[in-house]
Amino acid sequence: MTLYMGPNTGLLINGLPGEGHYSDLIRMWRWDDFLRQPVVKGRVAALPTSGQAEGDTYIFTGSGSNQNRLARWWATGATTAIWEYMPPRLGWRVQVANETTPSGQVKTYEFGASGWTELVGGMADAPSDGKAYARESGAWTELGSAAKSALNVLPFMNLMPDMGRFAGTAANPLATMFTTSWTPSTFINGWNGATLADGGKFVFDNSTNGGAGPALNARVQALLAAMGRTWTSVSRYGVEFFTTVLTAGSQTTTGSAGADGVTRYLCCSNGSKTVFNAGAWATVVMWLRVESGSAHISSAPYTTHRLWINGAVAAPGVVLPANQWVHLRFSMQSYNGYDNACPYIYASSGAQIAFACPAWFGGLVDPGIHVAPILTINGASA
Repeated sequence: MTLYMGPNTGLLINGLPGEGHYSDLIRMWRWDDFLRQPVVKGRVAALPTSGQAEGDTYIFTGSGSNQNRLARWWATGATTAIWEYMPPRLGWRVQVANETTPSGQVKTYEFGASGWTELVGGMADAPSDGKAYARESGAWTELGSAAKSALNVLPFMNLMPDMGRFAGTAANPLATMFTTSWTPSTFINGWNGATLADGGKFVFDNSTNGGAGPALNARVQALLAAMGRTWTSVSRYGVEFFTTVLTAGSQTTTGSAGADGVTRYLCCSNGSKTVFNAGAWATVVMWLRVESGSAHISSAPYTTHRLWINGAVAAPGVVLPANQWVHLRFSMQSYNGYDNACPYIYASSGAQIAFACPAWFGGLVDPGIHVAPILTINGASA
């Protein structure tokens, strides 16, 4: 008797006319029923000993000669119901009915040199050695430490020469403390008659939190609370900085309607700083508190822009809450290298807005919700 088994499945593909190959033919049909759309019930190290039905199929992960083989329960037509096995071939793919992805899709496994491996997005999953990988040239490549870091922990450098501390450029940005007086920043300039003033200083070792230094005013204390700096080690000590209070003027040029339908007017500019560079993007982050009147963040006309309040995406026109410190991140593109109005803060006449720890970056940047001034380097660095 001469029978021919296929190289892919090991099942009958040919035999001489008149030969008795009934059992091989029926076995081929049994496995064909599975292989037309290969879905196993699960991956098991020990096959069920009760409750199985004709055609139940598993990937057997246990030990021995049948490890990694497909096991199918054969009962119909069998003298005694048994598990029969098929060795998988390189590249075979099988779905596993009792395993799903977070999105609800049935998981797929592929057989290779190392056994069955879950496919992710149509490809084998990355090695499970605790390292970070990315696909490159059809293979998994380990990522470096920077590539696998969250974006908001990368070392973005603040383009403001005063570090957003409102202490001028004579203050060493690498020093925790400084003795210079409040100095307005050239990155925040009054518009429509707005004026800027000292809003109070966060002082290292302040007496408000048990230290020997000056006390913090209520504005700065509220800012620390909003930042989450509520325990003594970070409310008593830290990098010193001033806050600034803007009082909106009465002029009414450059108006904009907020999401509440109220028309307000641009209250500050950035001095036409040329910070729009990487992909024509710039990003500004800061803490803000509307202390009287009202204010909103408008859209940047004629260009792409993005806006986040307290880390959540917000729509242009969002009205800032009253008497509540919020974290603003505003990113936009400017193809001529500057945009004097960015970040498009509009206020009602006479409104007062407190600013703290602003920072500017060239590019589309996410520094996270920062809780202290973001470092710069200037001529006073030492």
